[in-house]
Amino acid sequence: MTTDQMNDHDKFVELYELYSHFLLKFAISIVKSPQLAEDLVQDSYVKIFKHISEIEAPTSARTRRYLVVTVRNTCYDYLDKMVSKVVLTDDHLVDYEISQDNPLDSVWDDFSTNEIRNKLRLFLETLSDSDRRLFEDAIIRGYRHRELAEKYGYTKTNVTVKIFRFRVRFRKFLENED
Repeated sequence: MTTDQMNDHDKFVELYELYSHFLLKFAISIVKSPQLAEDLVQDSYVKIFKHISEIEAPTSARTRRYLVVTVRNTCYDYLDKMVSKVVLTDDHLVDYEISQDNPLDSVWDDFSTNEIRNKLRLFLETLSDSDRRLFEDAIIRGYRHRELAEKYGYTKTNVTVKIFRFRVRFRKFLENED
C-alpha cells in the first residue's frame, strides 16, 4: 500500500469510528427501520469511500455536512425508489414489485412492504383528484416532465415544481406518520 492509500484508509476508519453511530441514528429517523438504516448507512459509506481522497479533515464541519447529506440523500433516494415500485391502477394500489438487482430489497420484508403501501395509500387520499393523478403519473408510472406538461396542460417548469412539492409533502407525511 502506498502512503496515500494508507492515509485514505486511516481517514476512512476515523470517519467510521467518529460518525457511524450518529449517522445510523440519523438514517433511522428517516426510514424508521433499524435494519434498513444499517444497510443504507453502509451504502453511504461505500459512496463516501469512493471520494475519500477529496475529504480534508475528518473532524471538519464541511466533512460532517458531507456525511450527513450523503446519508440523507441515500435514504431519500431509497424511499423514492420504493414508492416508484408501487404499481397503481387509476383507482387503487394493486401490487408491489421487488427488484432482483437491488441487494437492499432483501431487507424490505413483507411487513415493510405493507407498511409503505399503506402509507402511500393514506398520502394519496390527502391529494385532490388532479394532484393524485399527476403524482401517480410522475412518481409511480414514470412519465417524463415534458409528457406530463402536455398531458395536463402545464408548463414543464410548473410540472417540475409540483413534483418537487409532492416529494417534499410525501417525505413530511412519512415523518409525521410515526
